[in-house]
Amino acid sequence: MDATQRGVAGNFNAEEAVALAQEVNTGMVIPCHYDMFEFNTASPERFIQTAKEMLQPYQVLKGS
Repeated sequence: MDATQRGVAGNFNAEEAVALAQEVNTGMVIPCHYDMFEFNTASPERFIQTAKEMLQPYQVLKGS
């Protein structure tokens, strides 16, 4: 079942998020929504790797 079937819009994957950050020329991109919903299995590790490969500054926020 995809996100639209669950009634949610869905999220960018790592590549889409980093590409958008670069397209709008942001200084830093911060991933969010990971570990927020049980059906969203994306982890920040792939995002980190993609951002590094594409030379995009990023910050992953950690909860307490």
